[in-house]
Amino acid sequence: MEQTKKSTFKLLFYLKKNELKKNGNAPIMARITIDGTPKTFGTKLEIDPNNWDLKHGRVQGKSAQALSINKKLDNIRGRIDKIYEDMLKHEGFATAQKVKLSFLGVGVMDDAILKVFNDQMRTLKNWSKRKNVPKVLTTSTSRFTIILPRLSKNAIIVTMWLSVN
Repeated sequence: MEQTKKSTFKLLFYLKKNELKKNGNAPIMARITIDGTPKTFGTKLEIDPNNWDLKHGRVQGKSAQALSINKKLDNIRGRIDKIYEDMLKHEGFATAQKVKLSFLGVGVMDDAILKVFNDQMRTLKNWSKRKNVPKVLTTSTSRFTIILPRLSKNAIIVTMWLSVN
């Protein structure tokens, strides 16, 4: 899809100093801002606040820990940049929320789990049509038939809830 307008995009890494861990480290957070709308998420990384370079949003120094965390931050930045560019290319626009959810994989796994579940259901239904099939298998098949619509509905509800929050 042709991109209609280039939006403003920024990715910032910062420390959440007001919520230090028991070991004294601060969690490293990421904030995606697109067209002035920010969305924040945790990177699952942490560092001693004294080793943080506020100006560059990276860990100072050349220690093994600093190099490792900076490499992970570079990886996160690269993935988010790619997601953003792909959204612009294919959809024509991107929002901070959509980029964040795509990066976190929200909604992606729901579809994958349901696909595997549906495949297993087809296999069970084919087996249950055979003669001499244990009763437990046919009972399981009928139970799965009842559960599947509920799983689909719950996956949609969870995805919608996460996109709002």
